[in-house]
Amino acid sequence: MEYVPDAEIWDLYNENRELLGKDHIRGEQLPIDGYHLVVHAWIRNSKGAYLIARRSANRTAFPLVWECVDGSVVKGEASLQGALREAKEEVGVDLLPEKVKLFYRTLKK
Repeated sequence: MEYVPDAEIWDLYNENRELLGKDHIRGEQLPIDGYHLVVHAWIRNSKGAYLIARRSANRTAFPLVWECVDGSVVKGEASLQGALREAKEEVGVDLLPEKVKLFYRTLKK
């Protein structure tokens, strides 16, 4: 893998969510036998209302669409760490790890 300054690097996994020991640069084609982790964080307050954010009009994909917090898990992170980081980066919310619950997992190519 070629070093690319400021590139987002992901760990690659097999279909059983086992690390392959390979890195992947965001934006490159994923190998046929490689997967990476993506998280979606649905943030709900004590009244049961969900926090959603509107994408910037300048985004090339889905501008102005409403969405939950989501993003790719970077190299060395677990899903929980990725969700906590994305919530802070995208909407400025510090989630409490002990309050986070996994409620769905899927394998998608």
